[in-house]
Amino acid sequence: MTRNHMTVFLDTNILLHYPPLSNVDWKTMCEADAVKIVICLQVIDELDEKKYDSRLGDRAVSALKQIETLTESGDPVREGVSIEIYQPGTLTGSGDKLIIRQIVGYVEETGDQNVAVYSDDTGMRLRCSPHGIEVIKPDQSTRKPLIQSEQTKRIRELEEENAKLKAQYPKIEIFVSHFNQELKTEIPFKAKLSKPDNDFDVKNELERRREQLELKFSDEEISFILGGKERFPLRGRVDINQVISKYMTELEIYLQDYENFLKDVHDAINQNARKFVFMMNIRNSGSAPAETIDLTIKLPPIFSFISGIGTTKGKSFCITEPTPPKFHPQNNRSITPDLAGITVPDDHMKEPFVYHGRGVQRWPVRLIDGGAEGYSMTTRIEQLVHTESFEFGPFAAIFKTWDEASTFDAEVTGTVVNPPLTIKDSIKFVIKVDS
Repeated sequence: MTRNHMTVFLDTNILLHYPPLSNVDWKTMCEADAVKIVICLQVIDELDEKKYDSRLGDRAVSALKQIETLTESGDPVREGVSIEIYQPGTLTGSGDKLIIRQIVGYVEETGDQNVAVYSDDTGMRLRCSPHGIEVIKPDQSTRKPLIQSEQTKRIRELEEENAKLKAQYPKIEIFVSHFNQELKTEIPFKAKLSKPDNDFDVKNELERRREQLELKFSDEEISFILGGKERFPLRGRVDINQVISKYMTELEIYLQDYENFLKDVHDAINQNARKFVFMMNIRNSGSAPAETIDLTIKLPPIFSFISGIGTTKGKSFCITEPTPPKFHPQNNRSITPDLAGITVPDDHMKEPFVYHGRGVQRWPVRLIDGGAEGYSMTTRIEQLVHTESFEFGPFAAIFKTWDEASTFDAEVTGTVVNPPLTIKDSIKFVIKVDS
């Protein structure tokens, strides 16, 4: 239902944060044929106080100028919309409370019952309610954007200048990836280790070998050894007891060596299971080339070693099975290695740990660096143009123990000679162990 008229008192926030008075469709908003805009002196005083504010000063000055122009000219704000300044008698108070007292005084003085307050403040709306004063809220979509202080503006300007300067420099980024897999920079490196399920009991294996090699002669064998010349030409020249004693002594030495061999094989299987393989990736995502890049990647002291794979400059390690003792040449017992075929699967190494009957072979590796503080990998790249990447590796790392096989961070430091830059970053290795 449209009213004949509506008197609208303005709150200060409307003049500071919303469009000029002439841009508001007052009659539609107030649902009235005619609208009178009234501005209290308290609102004028608050605008005067804001003139020197670093953020709102310009808006306060603009609002005062607009009010002064409209009131002095006597022109309507819009068709059917007038404006006036209300100057009541002396009233005490400040802020919203004083504005409401002025509005109440206006109603008592004029008898006008079609009075409302145009405000965006929650406090003003709550204070108007006990007095029965209607509050009209502005359309939030018409609110002016927040004003930045001079300090904030300067910070933004400096940030923009800094971004422009960075765009003129290289940006060196270091990532880690799996061997022969596409690099996904948004996903951290993840490796899954599995504890070996083809392990063996060293003690049982040693006893089995002892039983296999101990001399247990039958009556026929003893008769053969002690028979006549036509059956055993060496009779009389060989002391069978001495031969047997010597063999048993050599057997004890062999079994000790064989026990050490089994322990080495056991350790090798577990070491290989605690190994993961990775590639290091360096990328220049900046807008300028970089020359002479020196990088150091430091890993925590949780590895037995870190090595390059496929290099001929590294050390080769081999675990060799000891040779069992032999009895008399005419009674040579050939022992077939019982561990032949033990294999630790490895999708990355060109040569997995395989027992061939004479040893456990490892692919040659290159030890980059080592020490009590952990391993450090170093590299130098002479030039890396922008948008170019460089990949080096693969590298194999073996955790010292299963307890230390867990997620860790590698520290990356480095320098670029031209243009002068300092590199400081970290790389996360996510490690999961399946029992």
